[in-house]
Amino acid sequence: LKAFEITSSGLNKMPVTSAIGFLSPVGIIKVSPNRKKLVACGYGSGYAVLYDFDPAAGTATKTMNLSIVSSYGASFSPDNSKIYLTNIDSIYQFDLSSGVPSAILASKKTLGEAYGQTKLAPDGKIYFTVFGTNALGVIPNPDLPAPGCGYVNNAIMLDSGTGASLGL
Repeated sequence: LKAFEITSSGLNKMPVTSAIGFLSPVGIIKVSPNRKKLVACGYGSGYAVLYDFDPAAGTATKTMNLSIVSSYGASFSPDNSKIYLTNIDSIYQFDLSSGVPSAILASKKTLGEAYGQTKLAPDGKIYFTVFGTNALGVIPNPDLPAPGCGYVNNAIMLDSGTGASLGL
């Protein structure tokens, strides 16, 4: 993993490199709002991997594998206590607040259908694609544990002839 510092002066072209293992070419890396966690998702490459991140040093260290095979999308909750992951058919919530890997894995909740990217929006909600439909789903209260997070599939209907696919 290469981290590049960006300041008001621009991009530092000398990266900080962390040896974190293989990252899939198909997937994403997301940073938590407080910049202390990273998650790497790779479709077809195994599990989503959670990392601790030091934003001052730009270094990442592996924390744990999350039990989502062929993960593709991810978003952290605004308060950094939850992570939402998608794979080929569902969206899941994990509670990160304990910091204990076994408790994080035990907190896994399946919310419903989703297949594609997720996005924490400026309104504090998480939006996601529902592949093959003309709708977006929403998690209106992502800081709350499921079912209180309020997962809604097909919450926003897109224009006729417009389809939701993998990205947002």
